[in-house]
Amino acid sequence: MFQLNTVRDSESTAVNARQPRLASLCLKGTAKLRIFRAQSRDMTTLEHPGVVQLNSPLLSLPREVRDMIWKRLMGGMFIHLWLDENDGKTLKGSFCWAEDENCRLRCRAWLQKKGKAKWPTIGVYGFILACAQSYAESIRYLYELNTFDTRSQEIVCRLPKLFPAHRLNAISSFTFCWTLRKPPSLSVSSRRLCIQGKLEEALRGCDRYQRHWIQTWSSLASMQGLESLRVEMNTVGRESITGVWEGSDLEIVKIIKKPGAFVVIMDDQSARRLRRLVQTPNMTMLGILEEESLARKKLLQGMD
Repeated sequence: MFQLNTVRDSESTAVNARQPRLASLCLKGTAKLRIFRAQSRDMTTLEHPGVVQLNSPLLSLPREVRDMIWKRLMGGMFIHLWLDENDGKTLKGSFCWAEDENCRLRCRAWLQKKGKAKWPTIGVYGFILACAQSYAESIRYLYELNTFDTRSQEIVCRLPKLFPAHRLNAISSFTFCWTLRKPPSLSVSSRRLCIQGKLEEALRGCDRYQRHWIQTWSSLASMQGLESLRVEMNTVGRESITGVWEGSDLEIVKIIKKPGAFVVIMDDQSARRLRRLVQTPNMTMLGILEEESLARKKLLQGMD
């Protein structure tokens, strides 16, 4: 289970000490509170807590009503993921506080800065960690009802190891901003093996850059619950300098089967040229400016 960056590191001890107080305010009458810190193991086997919180106004509500509350509380957010270099490359996350159009300018720029969190708060994650029953009932919605976002290729490659399988497969929406210095230029045999789904065999004979390319798409393809996937490929420099991207370089996207909404974003010139060469039923290829134009049109239509 990853750590959500909901508190300042220097304040973590004090916040943990306040969690029982927080829970008692939110769940008045709750008995035998148990605190589960972010570094605890994912509670995969906890389905029926040993203590039924009959005295809690919240937890004594019918289960279907509580589920409505959990969905409202836990869903509809954009969660940035990154590896904390100062904490042994621990996977951490933070709820996005920016509006959609400002996210790249505010959140992503901030995430690259070293130092303490800009928005210290216990948040909804601190709330559910204060009570075993609320955790057991609501944690699934953190994965099912939010969009997870990263610009770390290492995170994407390690997704099957960073998340328990049932949590990874519960993620329905994922976005990845990917900086690429050059095309992968896989051999003909490696490209053929990738399309056939024989990814382990395709890795043989590849250099490190090519292996990371294959492993990234393999991890994304392994997410069984994906409904929406957005991959933004930022190619460094002009194509004439870094190498021209060919349709064959992107044939590997055909292994992405699950999401009905699968969007690949590239610079506008490359997108116009490559979308004629790489076609798969569930994928749409757009240029960066083209995507922004469509977003503005959609926004204006919503205001009418």
